[in-house]
Amino acid sequence: MRKKHIARVVSVSILFISASFFAPGKILSQGFVLNYDPNSEAMGNSIASMSKTPISFINSPSSNFSVLSGRLDFAGTTAFEDIYGAVGAYMLPTQYGNFTAAFAYSNLGSADWNVFDFYLNYVYPLSTDIPVYRDKGGLGATIKGYQFKLEDESKMSFAFDFGAHYSLDMIFDGLWGFAALKNLGSDIEFDSHGKFEMPGSFNFALRYDLPFGTKPAFTGDFMKFFSEGTGYSFGFEITPVYPATVKIGWRDYGDNVNWGPTAGLFLNFDSFNIGYSFAAMYEDIKPKHTVNFGFMFGKISDANKAYDYYLGYNYNMAREAYNRKDYISARQQLEDILAIYPEHQPSKELLKQLVYDLDMYDRNLEVQLSRWLRRADLALHRHNLVKAKNYYYRVLGVDPENSAAEDGIAQVNERLKHVEIQENRKKYEKEIIALWAEGMDFYNNGQFIFAKEKFNRILELDPENAGALKYLGIIQTQISKVTDLQADKMFTQGMEYYNMADYDRAARYFNAVYASDPKRTDAKEYYELSRKALNMSVTEIASGSMMSKEGEIKSRLADKDDSSLSSSQKVQKEMEMYFNKSVDLFNKGQYEEALKSFVALRENALRNNYYDLNPQIREYTTKSRNAIAENYFKEALALVKIDNNEEALEKIKKSLEYNKDYNPAVREHERLTSELSQKYYDMGIKAYASGQKPKAKGYLEKSLEYDPKKIESKKALERIKALGD
Repeated sequence: MRKKHIARVVSVSILFISASFFAPGKILSQGFVLNYDPNSEAMGNSIASMSKTPISFINSPSSNFSVLSGRLDFAGTTAFEDIYGAVGAYMLPTQYGNFTAAFAYSNLGSADWNVFDFYLNYVYPLSTDIPVYRDKGGLGATIKGYQFKLEDESKMSFAFDFGAHYSLDMIFDGLWGFAALKNLGSDIEFDSHGKFEMPGSFNFALRYDLPFGTKPAFTGDFMKFFSEGTGYSFGFEITPVYPATVKIGWRDYGDNVNWGPTAGLFLNFDSFNIGYSFAAMYEDIKPKHTVNFGFMFGKISDANKAYDYYLGYNYNMAREAYNRKDYISARQQLEDILAIYPEHQPSKELLKQLVYDLDMYDRNLEVQLSRWLRRADLALHRHNLVKAKNYYYRVLGVDPENSAAEDGIAQVNERLKHVEIQENRKKYEKEIIALWAEGMDFYNNGQFIFAKEKFNRILELDPENAGALKYLGIIQTQISKVTDLQADKMFTQGMEYYNMADYDRAARYFNAVYASDPKRTDAKEYYELSRKALNMSVTEIASGSMMSKEGEIKSRLADKDDSSLSSSQKVQKEMEMYFNKSVDLFNKGQYEEALKSFVALRENALRNNYYDLNPQIREYTTKSRNAIAENYFKEALALVKIDNNEEALEKIKKSLEYNKDYNPAVREHERLTSELSQKYYDMGIKAYASGQKPKAKGYLEKSLEYDPKKIESKKALERIKALGD
């Protein structure tokens, strides 16, 4: 009884690794068939599965014939009686044939019963170049080594597989024939468990690939076991949607285990694959599950195979786009394929179906759009804004330039805006009331800066708030007469009062400057400093006066050693030193470097609460920006002289980045944009007149880039789009 159990374990281990087809013999009466390749197993353990994974050679010696590039593959399986195992294989194509090496480990249900094994496989591909290149088949051989450990015994055994397959297209196009001799080798003999025969077999199979885009195929296998008995299996596969392939099968080896259905699902991407198979066992024996995943890396060495591979990949991309109804992408992909492979029948058939579908789609499109617009208008009339917006967007998704849908969306957004305002009024009522009280306090005290901030905050919550709009209008009316020159004079007067420590008068001037121009952050900064000074105690103000008097000896700090200076004097000395370096850069005409230096100096001064140099820093910052703007303007004029208007316009834009109020640059910008817009309009009309519609469209779009409001370019472009290509 014990010897019979050991026989069962040994036979299972051999078949588990080799995936041979075996029927019960006199000694190994309870042998089982377990396969590491899920592609083969899902089709009834067929040797004709034509799997692309390296591990497929374990079941079919000649399977690795059509190798594209190097592959690395892994698989794992679990079965009855706690048997499990894993295998890794690496496949390498060369000009002399394809080589594959694999290593595996199997646990036979106990820590004392396991197998370590290795495989070496070689396949010589068969192909023809006349009349065109085609894969015809392959010849393969595998050497297998097993290291068995059964309890306290360890044995080594070797076996060989030989196989071949060939295209039988001379009989039927798509028909293949397969044959294999498996497990030829020495028997296994254990000291305490006796001798066991190697389970050999002869296998023959046929495969028929149907000429359809979904790649359906049928397989049929017959096997004759060297001991005694026969077996058979059938399989079917199909790829309904890229990248998924479904496989099913049935096998009956005449034993009490390997009988019943098989199935699998596989995802085969461009350079990655993953698969799963299920194999039912006889009666109450647990089924077997196998998974694998693999990677392809490196370039495809054989140009002919590369063409076939990428043809199939691009066709799959086209079919995937077609299935998700992305007809534009699918048509482009198919047309690209047929431009290179004009006789590719699956692409021609799919393109024909796509054209038919598009024709039917166009016929129903106008009716559908009209139906959606009616539903949207009815929903808008009933104030069902969500439903109306949904239908309008459906129309725009199909016809992006539909004016009725655009008008409908505009009406929906206007109503939604009103609804949002009403909801915000309720939601933020308390906050609006508090902001109103604060704003009126600031307004009554003449503090327009903070009053504007409060009223603007109210308008963020309630854009139609009548009170906030009213007082902002009053404030704007009061300050609208203040010109930039007057604002500068007012700021200068405020600085004079600030330096005299008359903070009350200084705050009034800074407040007026900032209220007239919210961009004058310098006025806001000094306003806040003045207000802070007003809140200081008499002692602190006196201390500030002392600081002012010390400022009279600032020029003498440069010669003093840092050890004799206070911390504030050290800051003062450092600020003056960097200021002088920045001025020196400006005087040398290095305006951009000077501007960077003054910006950094101002940040450092604010960080150290040092404000004595602020007016000078601001003055030189402005001078630097103006000088940079003038230099760019001069470069632009030089380019205009040589009729390089487009590059000149870029220089003008740079000039305005530094000084947007530089009037010569503003005028030149207006002139160049108008001139360039007219130039490209004329080129577009000329191209259209000569029948070059795509080029004309590009010129007119370029014209509108320079002048988006140019009516002539807009109308011409709309006319071309309406006429189509």
